[in-house]
Amino acid sequence: MKMMDCSTLGMLVVNHEPIELIDVRSKNEFAAMHIPGARSIPFGELAAVDGGMKDWVARGFPVRPERFSLRVPTSLIAGATLIAAGVAVALHETLVATLLVAIAGFLLLKANFFRE
Repeated sequence: MKMMDCSTLGMLVVNHEPIELIDVRSKNEFAAMHIPGARSIPFGELAAVDGGMKDWVARGFPVRPERFSLRVPTSLIAGATLIAAGVAVALHETLVATLLVAIAGFLLLKANFFRE
């Protein structure tokens, strides 16, 4: 499969170059308008064909594992930021402490707004 921009695809179509183009929009959208030479395979049908990732894994073929992602709740980060602000106050770094308190406040508002 090769991805390309509209200008490049347009030149291929205008010059009647041999291309294989799959339109994954619905059948109705395809019927209303499509690029000459395109083949209609709606995404729902494309996703439902035999095989796919589930079949691949079931057959024991190799997969690339998910990257490890450490998801830390925003409220925990805000708490750590407030502790850092306390340390900054103890060190007489009022500007740093003020900034850290502001950041912690923002994080707590975000945590409450999005209900993490």
